[in-house]
Amino acid sequence: TYKSRTPKLKEELSIPYPEHFRPLVDPSPLLGMRAIHYLESRGFNADELDEEGWGYCEDGRYMGRIIIPFFVRGILRYYQARTFMNDPKRYDNPKREDIGVGKEDVIYNEDALMMYDTVYITEGALDAKCLGPSATSTQGWSLSRWQLSKYLTARARNIIMVPDVAYYQRALETAISLAAVKRVSVLNLDPLAEFGKDVNEIGRDRVLSLSATPMSVDDIMMKLLK
Repeated sequence: TYKSRTPKLKEELSIPYPEHFRPLVDPSPLLGMRAIHYLESRGFNADELDEEGWGYCEDGRYMGRIIIPFFVRGILRYYQARTFMNDPKRYDNPKREDIGVGKEDVIYNEDALMMYDTVYITEGALDAKCLGPSATSTQGWSLSRWQLSKYLTARARNIIMVPDVAYYQRALETAISLAAVKRVSVLNLDPLAEFGKDVNEIGRDRVLSLSATPMSVDDIMMKLLK
C-alpha cells in the first residue's frame, strides 16, 4: 500500500485557517454579503455551510475567495480557496510547502468512506456538497496512490463516480483501478450538458435520476474500447 508523505504531521494536528479568514455567520457588508450571495446562487444554504466551517477571506492572498475546509474526524487537514469575484483562476489552493499537505493527500468529506455503504466520487467539493453527505471529491480525475488506497480500503462497498460533462472516459479509466475490489458505477453526464457542465450546475435531482449500474473490469474495458 502507498505510504503518504504526510504522516510526518501528527494525525491530531490541525492546520490553521488562512490569514484574514472570516466565517459566513459574520459577513462584512461588501465581500461577506457577496460571498453569501454567490453560495446561495449555487443552491447552498449559507447557514449550514457556516456550521460546517466554510467561510471567506476579505484580504490577503485569498481575498474574494470562498474557503472550503477539509475535515477528517473533526480535524482541519486542508482547504480550498474558490473565487466568487470572477477571477479567471477559479481555485488558488495551498501547496505542500504552504501548509505541509498537498491536495493529492486529501479527500473532501473523507469521513464518508467509513460511514456509508455507498459513496460518490466527484471532481470538486462543491459538486460533492451538492450531492449530499455520502459524496466525496478528489480535486481531479488523476487519483493519487494515497487517494486510491483510501477508496480501496474504505468500509463503503459501492462507489458511484460522477465525472463532469466530457470527462466520462477519464472516469472510466480511473474506475478500472477500483472495480476489482469495489462495486463501481460511472454516471455519464454528457446527455445532460444542456443544463450545465457539472453536478452543481446540472442539479442533484437530474444527476441522481441517472441509473447507476455496477460494472466489472471487463465491462469498463469494453466501454473504453468502443
